[in-house]
Amino acid sequence: MGTVDKIKYLAATFGIRKFYYGRQLFFFQNLGIAIPTGAPFKGHFNRVLAQIIESGIFVKWSNDEFFKVTNAGGDDDSKSMAITLTHLQAAFFVIVLGYLLAALSLCIENIAAFFTRR
Repeated sequence: MGTVDKIKYLAATFGIRKFYYGRQLFFFQNLGIAIPTGAPFKGHFNRVLAQIIESGIFVKWSNDEFFKVTNAGGDDDSKSMAITLTHLQAAFFVIVLGYLLAALSLCIENIAAFFTRR
């Protein structure tokens, strides 16, 4: 979480009246993505990335994530909860089914090997 996000979170937690939030940006947010050296699409990629940042989509994404963190934009169903065995029931069924299929194929292979040795 960045500095501005921490300030927004504290303001939302303790009350907006206790904080002054300036409108101007006083730090820069760097964005880096690895691409191969001499890539022919680098110029186009840089233009698209600049359009994303200048259009305000990046700021909107940041604000959306802020509302998710503070749960201002969510409902009660979005709260975290512990995973129980009921949630993992399907995974256990898949594992047991895999073990059964493996055991069945081993038995079939042993029976086939027994009859082909004669």
